[in-house]
Amino acid sequence: MNAKRMQILAKFNSKRKYRGADLIEMVLNLAKHDSSRNENGELEVDIETLLRSWITPDSRMGFIKGNYLDVFGAVLIIALVLLISLVYGFYKVALFGFRKWSLSSRESHQRSLKPKNE
Repeated sequence: MNAKRMQILAKFNSKRKYRGADLIEMVLNLAKHDSSRNENGELEVDIETLLRSWITPDSRMGFIKGNYLDVFGAVLIIALVLLISLVYGFYKVALFGFRKWSLSSRESHQRSLKPKNE
């Protein structure tokens, strides 16, 4: 069990150096593209601008949009409309079938009550 745990940790830790290199490269590219040069020609990096890509979107949005409550609400409304229309459709089909069955059984009952000599 310990060997299995160590195997999993080794897999995660073996990718750490590549992930770290990728993160450093990404920050350097962001600094190069989002920075401005001062009067000496040196790059000036605004930390707020540089770290903007690291900030999660939900912290920059309101509570409803950040937690996708607007999307879930729209999906819920669409699902309810579809469900209600489906139930209403089944109700109409059942009502139509019942009326047809009732009419045919009433006609057959009336035919059976008519005298045969007419």
